[in-house]
Amino acid sequence: MPSSNPYADALAVLDVPPLTPARASIERALVEWMQEHARAAGDLTVCGLAQRAFVARSTVYANYRSVDDVLAVVESRLLAALMAAGKPLADRSRGVDSATDAYDAFVALLHAREREFRLLLEQVPSARFAAQWKRVLGWLFWERLFAGSAAPPAHDRPSTVNRALVLEMLAEAFIAAVRFWLAHPDQVGTAELKALIARLIHDIDEVW
Repeated sequence: MPSSNPYADALAVLDVPPLTPARASIERALVEWMQEHARAAGDLTVCGLAQRAFVARSTVYANYRSVDDVLAVVESRLLAALMAAGKPLADRSRGVDSATDAYDAFVALLHAREREFRLLLEQVPSARFAAQWKRVLGWLFWERLFAGSAAPPAHDRPSTVNRALVLEMLAEAFIAAVRFWLAHPDQVGTAELKALIARLIHDIDEVW
C-alpha cells in the first residue's frame, strides 16, 4: 500500500476483534436498545447491557472498555464491511466496471445491514461513524485516482491543491445520498442510479 495515501489511517477499520458469540450478543443488544429508545449508547449502563445481552457484567468488561466502546466496535465492523465492498473501486485498470462492482456490493451490504445504517445515520446519528466512513471513501478514491498503476503520469494530472477538497465533496455527497436513500427508498431506482454512478466515475477518471 503506497505510503503517500493521506487516508491510510482508514485501514485501521480492518482491525476489528473476532465476532465471538458473546460479542455478537452484546453488540446486537446495544443496537436493539438504541433503536428502541433512540438514545445514545452512553445512556445505557454496563449492567443494563449485560442483562439485555444475557451475559455477565464481567463478560462485557472482558471484551470492551465501556458501552460506548461497544458501539465503536459495531461501527468498525460496518466500516470494515464498507471497505471490503468498496475495494473494487480502487482498481482503475478495469474502468467503470470496478466502480459498478463496488456499487453492487454496497447495495447488497445496505440491504443486509440496513438496521445498523439506519441507527448510525438516522436514529442516533454518529458523527464518528460518518467521519470514519469519509476516510474510507477517501482512501478508496485516492487509490483509484492517484496511487494505482492505472493512474495517469504525474505531469498529466491536475494540480494537487484541490485533491482533498474534491475527495471530501465526493465522500460527503455519497453519505448524504445514502441518508436520502434510507429516508426515501421509494424515490431511489437502483438500476438508473448505477448508470449515473458509472457515468460520474468515468468523468472523474477523465479529469483526474
